[in-house]
Amino acid sequence: MKHIRLIARQRHLEPKTGKRYSDAKLMTVNAYYEYVFEVPDDFNQTMFLLQFETDHPEMKGWMFEITDEANVKGAKKCQR
Repeated sequence: MKHIRLIARQRHLEPKTGKRYSDAKLMTVNAYYEYVFEVPDDFNQTMFLLQFETDHPEMKGWMFEITDEANVKGAKKCQR
C-alpha cells in the first residue's frame, strides 16, 4: 500500500489577466480540494480519477493532480 495526495482545482480564470486563480484564491471560493488516500501499489491513476469523479459528481471537469506521499498518517483507504 502507498499514499497519494489528490489535489482538485476548478477552472477559474482571473478576469483581467486571463491567468488561472492561485490555490489560495481557489480556497476562498471553495474551488480547491486536497486529500490523502491509501491505495494499492499497483493502482491505476486513470481508473482512480474516473471512479473519484463518479463518486463526486460535483467535481466532474475539475483539474486533478496526483502526487506520491510517504508516511502520511490518517490516510483514507481507497475502495477497490
